Amino acid sequence: MTMGGVSEDRGGNSSWTVKLSRRNEDGTEGAYEQIVGAAEKEQDAVDAIPSRQWFVIPVVIFATVAISAAGALTKLMTNAAPISQAAWRLQLTSLVLLPGFIWQCCRMTDRERQRTLHWTNVGVILLSAISLAFHFGLWIWSLDHTSLPHSLLLVSMPPVIVAAFECLQGKYLSRGETIGVALGVGGAIVIAAGSKVEMDVEVSMLGDLAAFMGAVAFVAYISAGKHLRGWMPLYVYAFPVTAGAASILTLAGMSLEGLHHSPSGEISGPFGWLRKEYVLLNLMLALGPGFVGHTGFNAVLRHCTALLVAMATTVEPLLGSVIAWALNVSSVPGLWTCIGGTVMLLGTLWVSYASEQESKSGQDEVNREEHAELGGADGLASEQDGLEAEQARERRRNLLRSSERP
Repeated sequence: MTMGGVSEDRGGNSSWTVKLSRRNEDGTEGAYEQIVGAAEKEQDAVDAIPSRQWFVIPVVIFATVAISAAGALTKLMTNAAPISQAAWRLQLTSLVLLPGFIWQCCRMTDRERQRTLHWTNVGVILLSAISLAFHFGLWIWSLDHTSLPHSLLLVSMPPVIVAAFECLQGKYLSRGETIGVALGVGGAIVIAAGSKVEMDVEVSMLGDLAAFMGAVAFVAYISAGKHLRGWMPLYVYAFPVTAGAASILTLAGMSLEGLHHSPSGEISGPFGWLRKEYVLLNLMLALGPGFVGHTGFNAVLRHCTALLVAMATTVEPLLGSVIAWALNVSSVPGLWTCIGGTVMLLGTLWVSYASEQESKSGQDEVNREEHAELGGADGLASEQDGLEAEQARERRRNLLRSSERP
């Protein structure tokens, strides 16, 4: 009799396989297998309960600081059309991601390629690219059509949207995660209420709607990443999404802002970043907010909840103000900005801790179920052992009776 153990594929998916074999009375070999827990069910469990790795929090911190620098670097890029500017940044980010994409594609198995090219996964990648393009385009456009307090409040809405979306999906939101989200939103309100409004542009409903839809698009972007990053290699996901978003924004910039100059006289065009005054800034945007920021978030989505990533973005107003002041493109952050930013940081840490505790408890439950299923398989093996032993005793008795006959 033989008994198998744990089998594991390249994606890290394992399934308990119990294999029992016995020799029949006619000398032929018989075998059967029982698979305890199908691979698809185990993959769903892994996707639903991410395992927290030691590098998640450091990567989230570096990624948050990186995306917070985007505002200050963008302010240094004067007289550039907004949609074209967003396209330039993503074009260069795509070039940075291209070597990793080629390397990981060459290492993929045929099964992984087939799964990646399945129409449902291609559709999710396309949705993620469209969401990323809308996030950049709508948000940058809204900055010229609504007030600063409204912008600061709406940029911090992704945690609320993620929490609402998860509740609509029937997912459980722990008390700690709820408290963390409330703290994050409260901190954003403090910053918005304390902002100086005398220099803001006139508030418009259209500008507010564009800002909110930009936040919704960001949630769609990280949710799509969470769906695919459970098994898809990082660069195989990040490159087509970034390149697709860059293509969409490039076409939009050419249509709405012109090939060389926008109607308002700003510099536009598909490759305006090649100008000497823009090359270095766009390269910094691609390497910092683009590669370290967004790619960093995509990297940890395999090991943490989408809510944690969304909560990390709530710290952006405070860090962005500090970085802008350090680069001398903005004034010193005010008292209300510091207080609100501290509250949002506390909310992020709260969500991080609550998510980690939820992940540990969920993983323990999965482990208990696996042990219970393995115990059932062991029982089946013991039953088969007993059956074979009884058959062996019966054969010995028959031999003894045959030998006793005259």
